Amino acid sequence: MKITFISTVSTAGLAQAAEEIKQQFNLSLQLKVYCPREIDEELIDDQVVKRDLQTSDAVCVDIRGSGRAIDLVYESLKEEKNIVVNLMAPMGKMMEITRLGSFSGKSMANRIRPEEARDPEEVWKKIQLAEGLVKTAGRIIPMGRVRDAGNYVSISRYWRYGGKENYRNLLLLLLRDYLNCSLPKAKEPLQYPEYGIFHPK
Repeated sequence: MKITFISTVSTAGLAQAAEEIKQQFNLSLQLKVYCPREIDEELIDDQVVKRDLQTSDAVCVDIRGSGRAIDLVYESLKEEKNIVVNLMAPMGKMMEITRLGSFSGKSMANRIRPEEARDPEEVWKKIQLAEGLVKTAGRIIPMGRVRDAGNYVSISRYWRYGGKENYRNLLLLLLRDYLNCSLPKAKEPLQYPEYGIFHPK
């Protein structure tokens, strides 16, 4: 089983979480991580990235801005059937190819008006309102599209809040609910304070 991330953020916690899950549950899990800059600056062979994207069971994408990486990911995955989760604001090309169970990112992206897309703050306000509604509905009616939309929201939150524990739960959710692994249920996203003092272990 293979999960690939295209990420602009440090992924040491993600790699640790994946390794712990592999060891704890004796899973054959392969984690691939690429940085968009590596793709944009042609530091890595496009065909290698394309092959990893297309052969992955799930792909999670955090690409900020524009560049070759967006085009490569989009072209590689637009005709595929694997899971694709856009981890950033729900607009643009990456949202068009987002698919998680019965949830389609394209339909969500179509609900954001062009004038809203120019103002990220307005988009996030709308997202937060939708997140609250979807999470509540998902708890009351945990089926089909509502459940998958709720899981999309949870995955986005795990990523946005960051940290090894959130990355672990992101992977557990994907593996258990979408990749047929017998694993414990993922916990709710753990939100850290906006400001604080960090002590590296």
